[in-house]
Formats: sequence, structure tokens, C-alpha cells
Amino acid sequence: VEEIKRHPDVPNEVRHRLRVRRYLILECKVVLLIGRPQSSHSEVAVHLPLLPLAKIAVAQLRNQAAILSDLKHSGARIRHYVPTFYFEGELAGRPYFVTEAMRGISVDLPIPPLRRVIEEAADLLIQFHQDTLVVGTVDDEIFKRLFLAPLSELSTALGSGIEDLREIEYYLREKVMGQRIPLVWEHGDFYHENLLVDPETHKITGVLDWEMSRREGLPLLDLLCLFARSEVLFAKKEFPNVFTDKILS
Repeated sequence: VEEIKRHPDVPNEVRHRLRVRRYLILECKVVLLIGRPQSSHSEVAVHLPLLPLAKIAVAQLRNQAAILSDLKHSGARIRHYVPTFYFEGELAGRPYFVTEAMRGISVDLPIPPLRRVIEEAADLLIQFHQDTLVVGTVDDEIFKRLFLAPLSELSTALGSGIEDLREIEYYLREKVMGQRIPLVWEHGDFYHENLLVDPETHKITGVLDWEMSRREGLPLLDLLCLFARSEVLFAKKEFPNVFTDKILS
């Protein structure tokens, strides 16, 4: 907290009399929400990587820091919905990351307003992808990053069916190499739990968790994630069943 008070990148109006208001324990990190005692909302969020996944979490949080900084200086409409990154610090040899705490509440229950939130999120996402659209020609680097890397991760996770994955790789290589394809700025984990909304109007106020984001990704993956995770919530189905029943069918 003292480091936050002293740091020049943190606005003057949020530096004084700060205290931890609450904390969230997530998969790879703890998030401390810090604000002034007399205020009804938090001012800054401190992201602390968790052991034993600290190395992975630090890499993801540094990626998020770069993404947030670039988005704030972009012309994309979504820049108004992302938190400001303030600085990276270190405590007892462990790095931490300080961002603006966006106002709003998270929605993780299948309440009636959530469907409207998801519709607004889809519109915001489509606009974001339109704002950041570029066209690229698939070469070895793009193929490795966008097609081969996910297959490699899947191969590691499954531990079997390697020949089937190789057939998919050969098929994709034949179909896409040398083709011009649209590339968009990808969030990487875009779904309702990473959105903040106004508690009264249920309008989106923030988009969080940009750790998995990349500047030139494949279109529709974020939208697919949004709809698939929403179906898991509303239909109370496991994701593999949603994938086979709603996406592949």
C-alpha cells in the first residue's frame, strides 16, 4: 500500500488513506482490492502471483500489463472498458502488478439480466474485432502460432490420439498455408465472469483478465468462448457436451 501511495503513475486522488477492502483468490493469483475507508468502491487492484504457478502467472500478468497499456493508447472502443495499468513492483522477491479497479459487479449466476449482458458483450466484442482487424498471409510463423501451438497443447493434455492430431495438422497446413486470413486482437478468455456491470442498469462497465490476450489472433474464438460458457451456465451442461451438441452439430 505504501508503494502505491508513493508511485507517480497512480493518480493523486487515489493515493491517500488506502486500505485493503477485500481480496479474491483465483487459479493463479490473488487480487487485493484497495480503496479509501470512506469510499464505497475500490481504487486499485493488486495482482499477486500464486505459488507453485508463479512463473506462469508472472508471464501472463506481464502480458496483461503490455496489453492494457497498448489498448489504452489504441483507437478501439473497448479501451474505455479496460483498467489502466499503473506499475509492476516487487515484495519479498515476488513481483506484483497494480491496475485500476474498475467499477461494477461481476455476474456469475444465470439471472435474467445476464442474457442482456451477454448480448451487449457480443456487440462490444464484434466492434473490438472490427476496430483491430488486419489481414495477414499464413506463413510458417503464423501457422505455428495460431494453428500448431494449440494442437501441441492438446497433444500434451490428451497424451493419446497423436496420429489423429497429426492428420489435423496436415489438413490445416494444406488448407491455410499461403492464404490471406483476417486477424483480430483476441481477449483469450472472454465470457461473463470476466465482465463487470453496473448493478442498477446492468450495462457493462469493464472487461477484465487480459492475461491470455494476443494482438493478432483468429476471429470468432472469443465469441465462441462467450456463447459456449454461457450455455454451460444456463443449460447446466459440461463444456464437452456443449461443444459437441451446440458447436460441432
